[in-house]
Amino acid sequence: MSASKAAQHPMSSWLCSLQGSLLTLAILTLISFTYLSLKSLHSPSSFSPHDNNSSIPISFHKHDSESDRDLDLDRTSDIYHSPSVFRLNYMEMESNFKIFIYPDGDPKTFYQTPRKLTGKYSSEGYFFQNIRESRFLTNDPDQAHLFFIPISCHKMRGKGTSYENMTIIVKDYLDGLIMKYPYWNRTLGADHFFVTCHDVGVRATEGHPFLVKNAIRVVCSPSYDVPFIPHKDVALPQVLQPFALPRGGGDDIENRTVLGFWAGHRNSKIRVILARVWENDTELDISNNRISRAIGPLVYQKRFYTTKFCICPGGSQVNSARITDSIHYGCVPVILSNYYDLPFNDILDWRKFAVILNEKDVYQLKQILKKITDEEFVSLHKNLVKVQKHFQWNSPPIRFDAFHMFFVRASAENSDGDDKRKVMMMTEKKGWKIDFSGEKPATPLLDTINHPLHMKNLSTQDLEELATELRADIVHSVSKTGGHLSSSLGVVELAIALHHVFDTPEDKIIWDVGHQAYPHKILTGRRSRMHTIRKTSGLAGFPKRDESVHDAFGAGHSSTSISAGLGMAVARDLLGKNNNVISVIGDGAMTAGQAYEAMNNAGFLDSNLIVVLNDNKQVSLPTATLDGPATPVGALSSALTKLQSSTSSENFVKQRKQTHEVAAKVDEYARGMISASGSTLFEELGLYYIGPVDGHNVEDLVAIFEKVKEMPAPGPVLIHIVTEKGKGYPPAEAAADKMHGVVKFDPETGKQFKTKSPTLSYTQYFAESLIKEAEIDSKIVAIHAAMGGGTGLNYFHKRFPERCFDVGIAEQHAVTFAAGLATEGLKPFCAIYSSFLQRGYDQVIHDVDLQKLPVRFAMDRAGLVGADGPTHCGAFDITFMSCLPNMIVMAPSDEAELMHMVATAAAIDDRPSCFRFPRGNGIGVLLPPDNKGTPVEIGKGRILMEGNRVAILGYGSIVQQCVQAATTLRSRDIYVTVADARFCKPLDIDLIKQLANEHEVLITVEEGSIGGFGSHVSHFLSLSGILDGPLKLRSMVLPDRYIDHGSVEDQIEEAGLSSRHISATVLSLLGRPKEALHLK
Repeated sequence: MSASKAAQHPMSSWLCSLQGSLLTLAILTLISFTYLSLKSLHSPSSFSPHDNNSSIPISFHKHDSESDRDLDLDRTSDIYHSPSVFRLNYMEMESNFKIFIYPDGDPKTFYQTPRKLTGKYSSEGYFFQNIRESRFLTNDPDQAHLFFIPISCHKMRGKGTSYENMTIIVKDYLDGLIMKYPYWNRTLGADHFFVTCHDVGVRATEGHPFLVKNAIRVVCSPSYDVPFIPHKDVALPQVLQPFALPRGGGDDIENRTVLGFWAGHRNSKIRVILARVWENDTELDISNNRISRAIGPLVYQKRFYTTKFCICPGGSQVNSARITDSIHYGCVPVILSNYYDLPFNDILDWRKFAVILNEKDVYQLKQILKKITDEEFVSLHKNLVKVQKHFQWNSPPIRFDAFHMFFVRASAENSDGDDKRKVMMMTEKKGWKIDFSGEKPATPLLDTINHPLHMKNLSTQDLEELATELRADIVHSVSKTGGHLSSSLGVVELAIALHHVFDTPEDKIIWDVGHQAYPHKILTGRRSRMHTIRKTSGLAGFPKRDESVHDAFGAGHSSTSISAGLGMAVARDLLGKNNNVISVIGDGAMTAGQAYEAMNNAGFLDSNLIVVLNDNKQVSLPTATLDGPATPVGALSSALTKLQSSTSSENFVKQRKQTHEVAAKVDEYARGMISASGSTLFEELGLYYIGPVDGHNVEDLVAIFEKVKEMPAPGPVLIHIVTEKGKGYPPAEAAADKMHGVVKFDPETGKQFKTKSPTLSYTQYFAESLIKEAEIDSKIVAIHAAMGGGTGLNYFHKRFPERCFDVGIAEQHAVTFAAGLATEGLKPFCAIYSSFLQRGYDQVIHDVDLQKLPVRFAMDRAGLVGADGPTHCGAFDITFMSCLPNMIVMAPSDEAELMHMVATAAAIDDRPSCFRFPRGNGIGVLLPPDNKGTPVEIGKGRILMEGNRVAILGYGSIVQQCVQAATTLRSRDIYVTVADARFCKPLDIDLIKQLANEHEVLITVEEGSIGGFGSHVSHFLSLSGILDGPLKLRSMVLPDRYIDHGSVEDQIEEAGLSSRHISATVLSLLGRPKEALHLK
């Protein structure tokens, strides 16, 4: 669906028809902040300063008191979304709002005042000084609406404190407050706030998860590159005027002869384009960089007095100091950004004193500005002068200045209704903070649900209670079995809303990857079997079509749901059916190319399809590095963050008010992203975008799903929901990896009962040996596809951060990226699970092997993998890698051999190579000195046990089963030769000839599919004529079917590859089959 087509969308028509009534409703119910602030940020590109529908003047009677006279806003109503709401909130703030400052002052963190209020981050200093001069202070914590944490990252930064030490200092300071005072624990910090400068201050909070997640972070100059949370955190107006002229204002307009002005770093795409397109223009003064102070005093500031418009292109920050500069000097700001979170945008109507443009308008920038008439400019400038007081810092603070503007918002959110904090505490206790004592939780409502039909008549309150019970049930169940915990906790409300509104199995719900499918399984009649999940003969850990009619499509790998959903939607249309199709996909899965291919095709085909984008900012798996939470990678993560930020910071709070009608909710969400913020990402692909939506608000989810369901022909719709992984279970919320995949654990503490082993995992041995190689060879680099934890490359990243690359869930790109690195002489190790490398197989052939580029493939999780089942089983890599002409293919039989093969791969520099290794721990063999492997001779195996008559030639870790079989057979006076092939390509033909000529029986054993190692051995023996003689040859491989989930031991037995099966094969070939019946 094209952008123009989206403008004529049926849903758009429905929204437009309700515009007038919704606006009236918003004003009458005093909830217009959210709707209008969205409107202020997402206005059309064409400027219209006299939009008669954008504001409704409201008159007030004069009051006798000076306070009320000052608050008569009729004269200046043009600059506010709703003067009445602002007036009432301001009066409420001045009358009742109270703040408690913690009295404890650590010299390392405490901001002492008075302080010299200069420098580019003096906003922080002003705030600290203002709060002590304000009328809001109280010494009684029980009267406080907010609690101020007096830590100053600016002070620590000035003392040269490192980021790492800053994080520790902040964490220790807050932990001390929590231990000493009871106030934090009442809301887990939701009514606490602190002020900091720049993103370094935000980063300094990362040592305390609840400080990041719950507390209000008031930041000047925040960046999208750190976890700034737009609907919670606040961007302060940044003072960047260390050499400011004596007074702001710029009241005159006669001397403004320059059309537009910009000077700054080219640190974003839009800034690069702006400079490239307009830097030589005679009417726009566009500089290529910041103006140096060396060329003269106040040159930058004086530009504002001679210019009509200050161009404010988006950069890396949530908003730019340049915006505040332009307001201070009376130069009308031109917001040229899709994503800026403008200061106080929920109160101020930015369209009345600024020009709001999309980034795509940069090419018509001059034409747009020149179309603004003198009369319109005068109106803009007049309003700009009016708002200047709201962006000024004063000491002591003055009414309506920047300090007070923040607290107008804060008081509105924290003084709403009768003792809001008590209401918040009650909601937390009932909805999220469940008492996980380890006992089976009481779930009276969930006990009545055994089919989605049982949810149809539940009220919103019932659905919320069901969410509480379902969340508790999942924690209790998974604590007994292990599994994917946090993904499921994050979509509890989503699963409930989907099954409440839609009718499975007629309607199709496709869960991408499937980690999050536990709530779906429970609500569709499988609760009684959840204790068997991921166990042999039990429930699968992922959706599975032959497990339930409600599982519309199987999953395990990522990014398939939109393609599958589109196929189902088109099939429905061709068959004349009328059911709904819903694809649920996460922001991590959205990093894979297939998702975009599917969306592109969906926009073209225009079939009715609902895509739910579950955005929890978790891309890499597990979702942590060794140093803490993993930063989401790629432009998509940044774009989604910016999409969220463009919504009013009060959006989620306002949505919950019961005075909203269903239509109003969908209207505000849809309006949020149709223009400036959404079009560049999803609308251009042809999907109608709605969002962001609070994914933990059942009422809103149900309202939106019902409205989309009712539309006769909406085409493809994408509903962007924002959720939190691990929601509602404090140990998961606080854990660095969010408890993504867990073994059995204590539900009260979250402590996992991990089996202790004297050896490390093969993954860790791989990582250690690769680090050793990289320490002596600076050309070694490592690549993984969003699996730093799973592949062990987190360890490599900690040692060599600049030489480790997380490319997101993009195996195709990972392979070709590695190929590109290899062309320039680097030595890339591409660490990808065996089953996931299947996604990049064409690239392995075309981009690596065909060009004989020395890329090294480390294929983890080779063979049978246990509970994850067939989707993650590495069954096929021996076959698909060994058929490639230039590929060296090897497999270690133990952890020491793995280290040697890492060294071997590092030494191979004239062709590609690969090695596979299993899931699980090493067997305890002697490791090479200092864990540094030694290259082995290419294409040479080794004999482990000498025997006669029978030779067993094993490939990979299955060699250990061969050794066990040989040991068992010795008790029956059968002495078997056991050899470790090491290489599948090139084969050790001398070793194979020796084994074939000196024994009656030769058995090859591998934990791989048909067509692998055994086939290569058979092919060689056939061509060499050895099979023309008496030799008995047998190949033991995985059966030609998929092995279901269960323990690895059970899977090996089912596959017929255990030591018992190998022994039985030997006995049978020696003419002693009856003895095989007595083997154990």
